[in-house]
Amino acid sequence: MSRLPRCACGRLYRPDRFNADRQKGCMRGDCPGERKRLRDRQRYQRKYHGSVEFREAEKARRAECRRQAKARFRTGAGPPPGRQAEASAAQSLPEVAVLRHTLTGMAAVLAGEGDGASVGEFLSACADRGRRLTTGMGLSP
Repeated sequence: MSRLPRCACGRLYRPDRFNADRQKGCMRGDCPGERKRLRDRQRYQRKYHGSVEFREAEKARRAECRRQAKARFRTGAGPPPGRQAEASAAQSLPEVAVLRHTLTGMAAVLAGEGDGASVGEFLSACADRGRRLTTGMGLSP
């Protein structure tokens, strides 16, 4: 059995010889960030459960956030600032539907078919040909 310590990511690591008594994990990939998130979460929990003033302030802050979110939802003002990317994706859904209808209509005209199954086969063949062409040209997917 190895005497090397195990990191939060589950891998064994060799501690730095100048920092072995204080080192808590490896430096590969997302391990340092994950350990920092864990420390921050533990620090928040200690502060939340240890300080009555902080806990009351947090409850008030959360209640205000919920109240504002409900008000935005009722007025249809949209999502909070942090979720603008999700909102833009949701707004583009009708555009995607319009593009899909347009592409299907063009495929029906090009294939000379009015049957949905035949148009679906034609679109499948076009997609396969497009994939082959982009990989042959060295373009990223």
